[in-house]
Order: sequence, then C-alpha cells, then structure tokens
Amino acid sequence: MLRSTVLENGLRIVTEEIPGARSTAIGVLVDASPQDDPAGKEGLAHFVEHGLFQGTTSRDAQAISAMIDEAGGQMTAFTSRDYTCYYAHIMDDYSTFAWELLGDILLNSTFDEASIARERDVVVQELSLQEDDYSGQIHDIVKNKIWNGHPLGREIAGNIASVQSLTRDDCLNFVRQHYTPDRLIVAAAGAAQHERMVEQASDALWRLTGTATPRKQSNCDFTTVTHYEHRDVARAYFNIAIPSLCYADPHRYATHGLNVILGGGMSSRLYSQLRESMGAVYYVHSQYYAYRDAGIMMIEGATSDENLERVLQAIVLELDQLAQDGVTDDELWRTRKQMKGQHLLAGDSMSTRMSRILTQNFYFGDFVPEQEILDAIDGIDGAAIQQQAAAVFESGNIAVGVVGPDTSANGQTRILDTLHPAGFFSQLAVGS
Repeated sequence: MLRSTVLENGLRIVTEEIPGARSTAIGVLVDASPQDDPAGKEGLAHFVEHGLFQGTTSRDAQAISAMIDEAGGQMTAFTSRDYTCYYAHIMDDYSTFAWELLGDILLNSTFDEASIARERDVVVQELSLQEDDYSGQIHDIVKNKIWNGHPLGREIAGNIASVQSLTRDDCLNFVRQHYTPDRLIVAAAGAAQHERMVEQASDALWRLTGTATPRKQSNCDFTTVTHYEHRDVARAYFNIAIPSLCYADPHRYATHGLNVILGGGMSSRLYSQLRESMGAVYYVHSQYYAYRDAGIMMIEGATSDENLERVLQAIVLELDQLAQDGVTDDELWRTRKQMKGQHLLAGDSMSTRMSRILTQNFYFGDFVPEQEILDAIDGIDGAAIQQQAAAVFESGNIAVGVVGPDTSANGQTRILDTLHPAGFFSQLAVGS
C-alpha cells in the first residue's frame, strides 16, 4: 500500500509497505544534478555526492562506513543527468539508524579540506580510467553534441580541469542552494509502516529548511551531428542516437516497445541480424534514455573498422523495415511479455520499489499504480511502434559517433557516405 505525507518543512515522504518483508529500503532523491553545475565547475553535483560520505560534525568517513557494515546493510548514492539519489537497504529493525545516518550526512557534512583534496584525487582517477572506456567515451560525446550547449549534455563527473578547481566553499554553497525541502523527495519500501517511517524521517530531516532558486528553462533541441574520433584501438565503437520522448510523455510505452524489438535483448532484431546472422559486431544493443526535458534512443556497439559501413547500413535498414512494415504479432506479444516480466521481477527488490517511488514522484508528481503500468504495457500498439520508427526518417534527425582506428581524415566522410543515401545528414553540423 502506497501512502504519502508532507512534513511541516515541506518535505514529502512516500512509503510502500510490503507484507512479510524483513528489510527496508529508504532513499532521498534530490532535484540537483549536473544541470545545476556553475560554469567552470562542471562535475560539482557529482563531487558533492562523493563528499557527503566523507565525514560530518559527529562522524568521520570510517565511522560512516563501519556503521553501515555493522548493520549488514548498504548505503550508497549516484548522480544522474536529472537528479542525485542517496539510499540505504537495511534490516527492518535498523531503519531508525539508517534514517539518522542519512539525515546526518545531508545536514551535517563538513567537506573538510583534507577530504576535499582526497576526493578530488579519487574523481580525477575515475576520469582518467574512463579514457580507456571507448564505448562510454563516445556515448558521452554524442550526448554532449546532440544537446549542444544545453546542461543535459554535460558529462556527469565533469572534466579533470573543472574537478581540480572545486573547493570546499563550492560544495557548501551547492548544498545550501539546492538541498532544500522543495527539491527533495523521500521514500521507503518493504517493512515500511507509514507512521513509523514518517516519524523516523521527520526526526532525521526536520532541520532541513530553505527554498531553492528556480532554474532557468531552456530548449533542449536535438542537433544532427556526426563525429569520428581516432584512438589507438583494434575496433570501432559506434553510437547512433535518434530523438525520442521525454520521461513523462504519455506515448512512452510504445518507445519502450520499439527499444525492446530493435535492440533490447538477444532476440531483438539488431542482435539477431548483426550478431547472429552477419557475425559483424562484437556486441550491439539499443537503449531508451528518458529525461525530464528530452529523450533519445541510442544504438551502441563495437565492430571491426572494415565492417563499420556495413554495420551502419544494416542498422538503418532495420529501422527502415520497422518504419515500412511495422512489427509482427509475435514480436508484439513477446515484447509485452518481456516488459511485464522484467517489471514484475524487478519488483521483488525492495530497493527497486523504493527507487520507483522516487522517480515516479520526481517525473509525474505522484506514484503510478502497478496495475496501471501493466495495463499500459498490454495496450502497446504495433501501429504506434511503427509510427515512432517512421518518425526517424521523416525528421531526418540522427547523430552518429565513432571511436575507431582510422588514422585518415576520412572518418566523418565514411559515416556521411554511408547514411546520406538513407535521407540523413542533409543539413549537418560535422563534428571535429
């Protein structure tokens, strides 16, 4: 049963009590993200997330870690392009302790100079390691270029220069400006009796006050672009992005269906054709990335450089076949079954249930009943999936990025020559 309460300071707490559950997952979603990073301070939101675990006025970093370990649970956090989330999963009799610890790090973190210096080194090492993650590199490059100039396109962790410039005052000011009750959503799922959760969360977070400054809104338009980046690698890592729907769009279920059929599993069209039939890729998959202000479908994979054009052509052909011929009844049936099965299986996790509460309240302003989601999946229409595939060709909007071994100046030209005949790149901003 889902219940919601708003505290006197404006903080909203939503719970889902699961009969028979022995554990509780609790979480705090903060409407603060890389989109809030000041110019020249890219990576600050992510850095603050790191810094909150480095010590408070009453606990150092080691004490925070030890307390969670003693409870046999876990506490962690992550920063996304839309928000930051802190959460814990503990046995039900440790929930008071977990709330107190979450409240302590959110309200009393000191960001002392020694921990700031240490975390700068940690994040810089993370960024350095990413230089060998070529798939992740081209993923971030494409997002940056398609949302040219919009904060949604920023890299979550920033860059080495910006991270090295971050200071204690930057962290304290960011928390003061953005970690306010109107920017927070609190949730609990599992052995989460509502009145008990409200009391414990209130005791931990009642001192949280203030109001955040409204964000400046800007259009998040899709920029058509191609980008080939030479690296000393043995294969070509490719990323194709097409514009799609934002998270709360009412037609989003058809987009999820398109993703499943196109590249969402081992029975998908792209995997069957490119991996099994052609043997032309090391891996390939598609993913629907939905955010508050925009959405994209990405097709990602790796192939030998000599197979690059052949693979790009095959991907466009699969999209074209979906646009022209639609989906089969069998594909539609399997897609619905797969989506419902994944949703229901994930619901066995208390952490997943808690996370759903947070994200649904963030994007929709309310929680979405499970039966409503299952009914929407059953209502996915083949014609709607076909229409979304056709829209790719009608708009001509597409972005292609490649990290590969081609040392010539022809990398961009190869992409253009391959996809221009399909109607793409008629008005192109060529990447550098």
